[in-house]
Amino acid sequence: MASVREMTREDIPFALELTAREGWDYSEGDFERILGYAPGGCFIGEDGDRSAGMVTTTPYGEAE
Repeated sequence: MASVREMTREDIPFALELTAREGWDYSEGDFERILGYAPGGCFIGEDGDRSAGMVTTTPYGEAE
């Protein structure tokens, strides 16, 4: 069954694997910062017990 959950620091190796496949030059520190900026805005998609994708969001100030 597919589901979505908040990303944790334990998911960083998976995130690095995905970004490397896409040729993006992300580091562990980049994901640490993203999680620090928006811990409730980073998600992992799962298919059963397997991580299948991710999405991150970053706020740029307060919404009006």
